[in-house]
Amino acid sequence: PMAYNPFVNVYRRAAAPSVWRSITDYFTAAMMTILAEPFRQRGMAVRREALYFFAFFASIFNYLFRLPFFYWVAEQLLLLIDRLLFALAPVMKENAWFCLIKISPPRRGKSS
Repeated sequence: PMAYNPFVNVYRRAAAPSVWRSITDYFTAAMMTILAEPFRQRGMAVRREALYFFAFFASIFNYLFRLPFFYWVAEQLLLLIDRLLFALAPVMKENAWFCLIKISPPRRGKSS
């Protein structure tokens, strides 16, 4: 999980069990860069995918109301809205709840 989603941070301070705060590490963009660097040094392509800005709210249907179908529907709709938000305002990716690091093997040279 990332450190900057404002909705998640309010939840963490107001309602999250204290044990979660003691056992969870929250990553910053700088930490993600450090984590990816050894792969880049080996010539691998490294790409970050931001996930869950508004989609965080779908978890209400899973944990508060215990309605898995509504969770799934809300999650799909909110993930679509998040993708649109991240496409229109890439700077908002830094506020995602999660960030997936995708690593691809090094490209082989083109043969002539």
